[in-house]
Amino acid sequence: MQDILRVLRRGGSLVFSFLEFADPAHWRHFENEVEGRRTGVVAHLNIHIERPVIRDDGCAELGYVCESPCRG
Repeated sequence: MQDILRVLRRGGSLVFSFLEFADPAHWRHFENEVEGRRTGVVAHLNIHIERPVIRDDGCAELGYVCESPCRG
């Protein structure tokens, strides 16, 4: 996020998706990724995080203005 902010045009937007631990359906993805890393078979990197971490620790710290659903 820090490097993107450096190259983002004034008024530009950063859009990304993530898997939220608060959603029980996302745990299956997390467990599959852990197993894939254990066995050396990982198709792609998933980000597992919580909205407050993005909003409070990521956006605010770096100077981003968060918009929905970051407010959630």
